[in-house]
Amino acid sequence: MIARMGYVIIGIIFVVALCMLGVGLSDMARKRKRKAALANRDAILDGVFVGPTATYRSTVETLPFAVVVDGATARGYELTAQHEERGDVTVLAFRRS
Repeated sequence: MIARMGYVIIGIIFVVALCMLGVGLSDMARKRKRKAALANRDAILDGVFVGPTATYRSTVETLPFAVVVDGATARGYELTAQHEERGDVTVLAFRRS
């Protein structure tokens, strides 16, 4: 009985370690995507801000809110609306000023 208890504890520790590994790998991938977006920020923002209005979906993997708003202002746009779709997605609406 004590031996079985040891196997159960080892199994629980193994599952927890796998979960922690998965979370860590997911976080690394998210940071890598954000770093790539920041490296290409001008091209991304030039593609978004082309007409009289523009929208941008901001997530933890895309450009940060402040970078998008600063880029919009530099291109002659102002933030007109902001809507949180889910906990991690914010839709930003802009109008050319």
